[in-house]
Amino acid sequence: MKKIILLASVLFVLACNKEKAPAQTKAKFSVSGFDLPVPCTITFTNSSTQATSQVWYFGDGTQSTERNPTHTYTAIGDYYIKLKVNGATGSDSICSILSLNRVIMGKSTFAYFLDKCNGVPANVSFVSLNPLSQFYNWDFGLGQPALIKNPIVNIPTAGTYSIKFSSQINGTRDTVTYNLVIN
Repeated sequence: MKKIILLASVLFVLACNKEKAPAQTKAKFSVSGFDLPVPCTITFTNSSTQATSQVWYFGDGTQSTERNPTHTYTAIGDYYIKLKVNGATGSDSICSILSLNRVIMGKSTFAYFLDKCNGVPANVSFVSLNPLSQFYNWDFGLGQPALIKNPIVNIPTAGTYSIKFSSQINGTRDTVTYNLVIN
């Protein structure tokens, strides 16, 4: 009986003293500034773990090695943003899509940030761009509309989603539709 208690005590001490594996290098970032029409300056915030260096690819042929860079986009379009990080526990990368637009007076316009290039579920941050817009109505094809200016939506399955955004501008309702493809 004493041998069993002694063996259990030794195993307990060994288990308590066992070192935890170091956290893995993981790429992660967020953006701000896409609520403004093109041309706009986007701020990229690196929230990666265990990263000692990074390279940003801005989707327009330019890149940066700064930790938290800013970048100015001068044309409307969809930009595939990639962050690659390296650290003592390896390397990792993440891709996100930034869709930028410009304001057309009298028209409902929006931009969005998709948190990943591929895979589901995906989180999408939408922003209304026209400063004259009011009384917002978003239809994401998910069965639940949103009536706020800048919704964040979780899209659970892959597919093509017809995004309909409607707002009232100077007393007139305007609607724009955009197909969003989630792989």
